[in-house]
Amino acid sequence: MALFKSNEVVLYKDSENINNQIAELEELEKAARGSIKNDISKQIAYLKRGNYGEDEIMFQLNYADMDMYVLRDVYVELDGISAQIDYYVITSKLHFIIECKNLFGNITINNKGDFVRTYTYGGKEIREGIESPITQNERHMLVLKKRRMLNAGKIKAAIIERNFPGFTKPLVVLANKKTILNDRYAPKNVKDKVIRADSLVKTIKKMCAASNMPKCNKKEMEEQAKYVLSIHQDNGTDYVKPFRELVEKQNSEAEQNICPRCGGKLVQRNGKRGTFIGCSNYPKCRYTENIQKGE
Repeated sequence: MALFKSNEVVLYKDSENINNQIAELEELEKAARGSIKNDISKQIAYLKRGNYGEDEIMFQLNYADMDMYVLRDVYVELDGISAQIDYYVITSKLHFIIECKNLFGNITINNKGDFVRTYTYGGKEIREGIESPITQNERHMLVLKKRRMLNAGKIKAAIIERNFPGFTKPLVVLANKKTILNDRYAPKNVKDKVIRADSLVKTIKKMCAASNMPKCNKKEMEEQAKYVLSIHQDNGTDYVKPFRELVEKQNSEAEQNICPRCGGKLVQRNGKRGTFIGCSNYPKCRYTENIQKGE
């Protein structure tokens, strides 16, 4: 991880790995066809959406006007359980574990703490339940606490167990500016953990002011940041490789005129909308391809 400075915010940011993978996927998208092309397009949109959400959080933190260390994209794994943390923010009093959600649509949290997303698709209003990001953050918290307790000894482990909830606070930040958060009936312990990006700095300052945890100086904050960096692991997620293999297989099959869906023979057909490539096993297999220009 490289070190960047911006006013009073010190940011430890991972490499440009994701941006590089997006660029590779965009090249693969040009060569892909059919469902594989659609799947690559969805993966690109997913990665770009995640990047945009995290960038929005960093934009807000840059104007916090307070000392803090910010670690972006921290990955910790212990006993087969992993924590993929979007932002780990260290202030003089509290540590914040931030789960970034750049969700499309509006979010309602009901009186049971369930998350429901509402959006419009094809002129129809769609309502669907989504996994609670609070539950995700709780798993992150558990992994971090256990990692701190690892090899700590009984007395130190007991101290960590007792103090961890006091200085480490989870926050779920909705980064999409168009998202409306309806938490009117949400339980207080849920409502306090879910905020919009434009409320992030205000929330951090408010929670720090209300905390009775002892205040750390800048050197102590830096040491804590270096500790988190020391337990960070490079998970090496490769979003490109599986799609590269699929495109290579697809191109190979195309050269042999083999249907990638059922293994049948691809033949040229005529339809209402013109000529296209279809599977010889039609109607059992309905795989089709548009004929590329120049063919």
